[in-house]
Amino acid sequence: MMCGRFYIEADDFKDILSKITINYEKEIYPGTNILAIIIDNGYKAVFMHWGTTFHNKKVINARYENLSNTYFKSYKPCVVLASGYFEWNKDHEKFYISNPECKYLAAIYRNNDIVILTYEASKQLQTIHNRMPILLNKKDAITYLNTNKLAITDKTYDIQLIDQQIRLF
Repeated sequence: MMCGRFYIEADDFKDILSKITINYEKEIYPGTNILAIIIDNGYKAVFMHWGTTFHNKKVINARYENLSNTYFKSYKPCVVLASGYFEWNKDHEKFYISNPECKYLAAIYRNNDIVILTYEASKQLQTIHNRMPILLNKKDAITYLNTNKLAITDKTYDIQLIDQQIRLF
């Protein structure tokens, strides 16, 4: 399962988390309510259910390349707060992957369901998994929310991941 969990470090999102009365620093699992930013008369932090049903199958991630699929046409852009995410290799070793500049995951939502967008993994992550969530810095997250467009190419995406930190968890 690609990007089946991610982590929130409270210090990374003090300004947003200070407005929430629950402790939200934790490992986040599919099927739970996750914190996302949407545009609804301005930027708004909301909790939404991570996952949807597609052809009677639970879906937590969507391939960025497949967003033209008619099923996703009614979905709107959002970003998920994430300090990093977890990935497992074929030997079931768990890795925590983070980028100090990119603390948001590109996602889409409809009603109360949210799906995280994935893309082909960077070269350094290919040995762990062939897919990864789309990591965004704050500027790119704002652009995505306002335009519903992700400026992703192989060249710019690899540059964005130069400072990627990977450690065995």
